[in-house]
Amino acid sequence: MDVVILAAGRGSRLKDITPPYFKPLIIIDGEPLIRRLARTALRVSDGRIVIVAAPENALPLCQVLGDLPAEIVIQRQPNGPGDALLTGLRLVTSPEVQVLLGDNVVSVRDAEKIAQAAVPAVGVVLMHPAEAERYTYLAPSGCWVEKLPCDEAKTEQHLPCWVGPLKLRTDEIKAAIEHRIRNTRAEADPSEQEIPIGPLLNQQGPATLVPVSSVDVGVPAVWRPVRPLIEE
Repeated sequence: MDVVILAAGRGSRLKDITPPYFKPLIIIDGEPLIRRLARTALRVSDGRIVIVAAPENALPLCQVLGDLPAEIVIQRQPNGPGDALLTGLRLVTSPEVQVLLGDNVVSVRDAEKIAQAAVPAVGVVLMHPAEAERYTYLAPSGCWVEKLPCDEAKTEQHLPCWVGPLKLRTDEIKAAIEHRIRNTRAEADPSEQEIPIGPLLNQQGPATLVPVSSVDVGVPAVWRPVRPLIEE
């Protein structure tokens, strides 16, 4: 199974609380996060490791990856994580693919659990609705959504939030992204042309929810709690 690591983000969610920061290069336990993710991918993959980067970040990624057997492909326009995933999927040859996010701290154990789970598989952390609104979460209706609707904000039920790795059927997620791109190509507002991944999970069939311990360091609410792990 091939692995795609998405590392083309610009860190916009942290712009008000930290200086310009390429999150995959933050140091976790003495090692750049992207190198840590690539080593994790190698533990669970017998195929290709594909890292999707922005043009301005490809060189530093190459430098920190060193001799690790990973391939870097460029997302030329910042059209969102769905477009970045499609860019990486063009190099994938396995029928199933594991997806890691370049701003998530993911343990080998979490990646192994996703690799062994029935596809599609989603790494999840249960969160109170007040926290869940910052993530892609599985609503009580059974749909994955990007933003918490007001009527569900009143419930105390903890919601499964996507944090960490995914395992998807390669052809199905490619088709879903390409269909979304065709439908948004004519929209006038460029911001509406960004393709999120979360809603596309609804087209992959019922997901296997895999509890994980992953941490998203790209969310402002969790940046401060994980800051002690991050070295200058």
